[in-house]
Amino acid sequence: MNATPKAPPAWVPLARRILAASADNRHAEASRLMQELLNRYGSAAGLPALFAMIDAANTSAGHRAGQHPRQLMYLCADTGQLQTADQVNPAVRWAGRLMVARAANDRDQAEALINSVPSDNDKQWSDNVLAVINMCGQMVRGARGRAGGGESDSR
Repeated sequence: MNATPKAPPAWVPLARRILAASADNRHAEASRLMQELLNRYGSAAGLPALFAMIDAANTSAGHRAGQHPRQLMYLCADTGQLQTADQVNPAVRWAGRLMVARAANDRDQAEALINSVPSDNDKQWSDNVLAVINMCGQMVRGARGRAGGGESDSR
């Protein structure tokens, strides 16, 4: 039986641009593009787009599906020092936990994290989403550095 491959969602190219902008430290642009994605495709596209960025960041960092850290640590971009979850702000902590849940394919944990944010708290949602985008960008940037790559040409 010949099955026609399913076309990727329409938001995928924009999600790639968001990740590229974040990886190039263009955080304001990444934020603007995420808002554009939500405006264009609706809030229902937000979580799948975040998961796609997490998956792409994990792939670029060489992580295999189902592989996840035993202990979650955070790299401070300013100092290069590792930090524990207790040492980072709540949005970064939430983002790291969501990224680990996604990498581990732990749907229950991902759902619990998503449900932990009040649906009417736009600032908390925005902070959390931007933290995920920034962390994904940092992973891609780190992978580039290990591979000897430079800046992205996706501008």
